[in-house]
Amino acid sequence: MKKTACVFFLIACLLQTTAPVYSQTISGDINLQDVSSGKSFSFSSLSGAKGIVVFFTSEHCPYAKLYEKRIVTLAAELKGLGIHTVLVNPNDGILSPDDAVEKMKGKSYPFPYLADKQQQCVKMFNAQKTPEVFLIKASGSNYELVYQGAFDDNPMSEEEVTETYLANAARALAAGKAVAKKMTRPTGCMIKSR
Repeated sequence: MKKTACVFFLIACLLQTTAPVYSQTISGDINLQDVSSGKSFSFSSLSGAKGIVVFFTSEHCPYAKLYEKRIVTLAAELKGLGIHTVLVNPNDGILSPDDAVEKMKGKSYPFPYLADKQQQCVKMFNAQKTPEVFLIKASGSNYELVYQGAFDDNPMSEEEVTETYLANAARALAAGKAVAKKMTRPTGCMIKSR
């Protein structure tokens, strides 16, 4: 009896630790202001892209600031692979004056920098932190989530990075290969959701 109970316990443990097939859909689209151009932006405007990197950032979070140069460098490489990048600032300019649209306009990025002051995009992705990245690809009228989490494994020092999570996932997507690591835990400042 004791032996049978142990066998059932082990089987139950194995079943619980078996990871489910990773599959998540992002439904719908967005319509947000690109503070750089003043124009409205939607994911559907990038139809034909192999993928889209959605990078949640902030002007006040020290962790997000550490990634400004890294995201610009990676975005240039990924654009050549057919993957576009957009930055999304979800913070309220009243609660966080550094994140006001006027402050955002002071930045010059070679890709859209979106003001998500009503947190439309935050809710769509269930983003929790800045910085936090999502890699998506079109799937019919929706988007498939390919990767979610941290940009890489060392926010403090680019020179000491040993694993480039987002870059690895994006390169695999562009090459039509399976993404090995689909989710990691981001490090940064909590998004203040309303």
